[in-house]
Amino acid sequence: MWVLLLVLGAIFFLSVQAEAKYHHHNKPLTNQVVSGRPTAWCGWWMRHNNGRGDPGPAFNLARKWVAWGHAAVPQPGAIVVYPHHVVRVEAVLGGGRVLATSGNDGHAVRTRVRSLRGAVAVRV
Repeated sequence: MWVLLLVLGAIFFLSVQAEAKYHHHNKPLTNQVVSGRPTAWCGWWMRHNNGRGDPGPAFNLARKWVAWGHAAVPQPGAIVVYPHHVVRVEAVLGGGRVLATSGNDGHAVRTRVRSLRGAVAVRV
Protein backbone atom coordinates (compact mmCIF):
# COMPACT_ATOMS: atom_id res chain seq x y z
CA MET A 1 0.00 0.00 0.00
CA TRP A 2 2.76 2.45 0.90
CA VAL A 3 4.46 1.74 -2.44
CA LEU A 4 1.28 2.76 -4.27
CA LEU A 5 1.12 5.98 -2.26
CA LEU A 6 4.78 6.72 -3.05
CA VAL A 7 4.21 6.16 -6.77
CA LEU A 8 1.07 8.34 -6.79
CA GLY A 9 2.92 11.04 -4.84
CA ALA A 10 5.80 10.99 -7.32
CA ILE A 11 3.41 11.24 -10.28
CA PHE A 12 1.61 14.18 -8.63
CA PHE A 13 4.91 15.95 -7.85
CA LEU A 14 6.18 15.56 -11.40
CA SER A 15 2.90 16.76 -12.91
CA VAL A 16 2.90 19.86 -10.68
CA GLN A 17 6.50 20.62 -11.71
CA ALA A 18 5.61 20.25 -15.39
CA GLU A 19 2.55 22.46 -14.98
CA ALA A 20 4.58 25.17 -13.23
CA LYS A 21 7.10 25.22 -16.08
CA TYR A 22 4.68 25.50 -18.99
CA HIS A 23 1.65 27.60 -19.79
CA HIS A 24 -1.57 25.77 -20.74
CA HIS A 25 -0.53 26.04 -24.41
CA ASN A 26 2.76 24.22 -23.64
CA LYS A 27 4.69 27.42 -24.25
CA PRO A 28 7.32 28.59 -21.76
CA LEU A 29 5.97 31.12 -19.27
CA THR A 30 6.71 34.75 -20.13
CA ASN A 31 5.30 38.12 -19.20
CA GLN A 32 3.73 38.43 -22.63
CA VAL A 33 0.03 38.33 -23.44
CA VAL A 34 -1.30 35.01 -24.75
CA SER A 35 -4.65 35.21 -26.60
CA GLY A 36 -5.58 38.49 -24.89
CA ARG A 37 -4.79 37.22 -21.41
CA PRO A 38 -1.49 38.02 -19.66
CA THR A 39 0.42 34.97 -18.45
CA ALA A 40 0.31 36.49 -14.96
CA TRP A 41 -3.47 36.61 -15.07
CA CYS A 42 -5.07 36.68 -11.59
CA GLY A 43 -5.81 40.42 -11.93
CA TRP A 44 -7.13 39.91 -15.46
CA TRP A 45 -9.45 37.14 -14.21
CA MET A 46 -10.69 39.34 -11.37
CA ARG A 47 -11.45 42.16 -13.85
CA HIS A 48 -14.02 39.84 -15.42
CA ASN A 49 -15.27 38.10 -12.26
CA ASN A 50 -15.54 40.69 -9.49
CA GLY A 51 -19.31 41.12 -9.75
CA ARG A 52 -19.14 44.88 -10.32
CA GLY A 53 -17.75 45.32 -13.82
CA ASP A 54 -14.37 45.65 -15.47
CA PRO A 55 -12.27 48.45 -13.91
CA GLY A 56 -9.88 48.40 -16.90
CA PRO A 57 -6.58 46.92 -18.04
CA ALA A 58 -4.51 48.63 -15.33
CA PHE A 59 -6.12 46.12 -12.95
CA ASN A 60 -4.39 43.20 -14.69
CA LEU A 61 -1.72 43.93 -12.07
CA ALA A 62 -2.80 42.25 -8.81
CA ARG A 63 -1.43 45.02 -6.58
CA LYS A 64 -3.60 47.61 -8.39
CA TRP A 65 -6.69 46.10 -6.71
CA VAL A 66 -5.82 48.01 -3.50
CA ALA A 67 -7.40 51.04 -5.25
CA TRP A 68 -10.67 49.27 -6.18
CA GLY A 69 -13.89 49.93 -4.23
CA HIS A 70 -13.41 50.74 -0.57
CA ALA A 71 -11.80 49.11 2.45
CA ALA A 72 -13.79 46.36 4.17
CA VAL A 73 -13.59 43.32 6.37
CA PRO A 74 -13.47 39.87 4.77
CA GLN A 75 -16.96 38.92 3.55
CA PRO A 76 -18.46 37.00 0.63
CA GLY A 77 -17.78 38.96 -2.56
CA ALA A 78 -14.88 40.94 -1.09
CA ILE A 79 -11.58 41.11 -2.95
CA VAL A 80 -8.46 40.22 -0.96
CA VAL A 81 -5.23 41.65 -2.31
CA TYR A 82 -1.86 40.05 -1.63
CA PRO A 83 1.46 41.51 -2.86
CA HIS A 84 1.37 39.36 -6.01
CA HIS A 85 -2.12 37.83 -6.10
CA VAL A 86 -5.80 38.79 -5.82
CA VAL A 87 -8.73 36.55 -4.78
CA ARG A 88 -12.52 36.81 -4.38
CA VAL A 89 -13.94 35.65 -1.03
CA GLU A 90 -16.66 33.01 -1.28
CA ALA A 91 -17.02 32.38 2.48
CA VAL A 92 -15.35 33.46 5.72
CA LEU A 93 -14.19 30.40 7.66
CA GLY A 94 -12.81 32.12 10.74
CA GLY A 95 -9.37 31.85 12.24
CA GLY A 96 -7.98 34.19 9.60
CA ARG A 97 -9.06 31.91 6.74
CA VAL A 98 -11.44 32.34 3.82
CA LEU A 99 -12.70 30.16 1.02
CA ALA A 100 -11.60 32.08 -2.07
CA THR A 101 -11.65 31.83 -5.85
CA SER A 102 -8.92 33.23 -8.07
CA GLY A 103 -7.41 33.00 -11.49
CA ASN A 104 -3.86 31.85 -12.13
CA ASP A 105 -3.78 29.75 -8.96
CA GLY A 106 -1.47 27.01 -10.20
CA HIS A 107 -2.28 28.15 -13.76
CA ALA A 108 -6.00 27.50 -13.26
CA VAL A 109 -9.11 29.05 -11.74
CA ARG A 110 -9.41 27.48 -8.29
CA THR A 111 -11.52 27.76 -5.19
CA ARG A 112 -9.67 26.83 -2.02
CA VAL A 113 -9.04 27.80 1.58
CA ARG A 114 -6.60 30.67 1.89
CA SER A 115 -5.04 32.40 4.85
CA LEU A 116 -5.47 36.14 5.19
CA ARG A 117 -1.88 36.33 6.44
CA GLY A 118 0.12 38.54 4.10
CA ALA A 119 -2.95 40.28 2.65
CA VAL A 120 -2.36 43.97 1.97
CA ALA A 121 -6.02 44.98 1.51
CA VAL A 122 -9.61 43.77 1.60
CA ARG A 123 -11.90 45.71 -0.74
CA VAL A 124 -15.61 45.73 -1.67
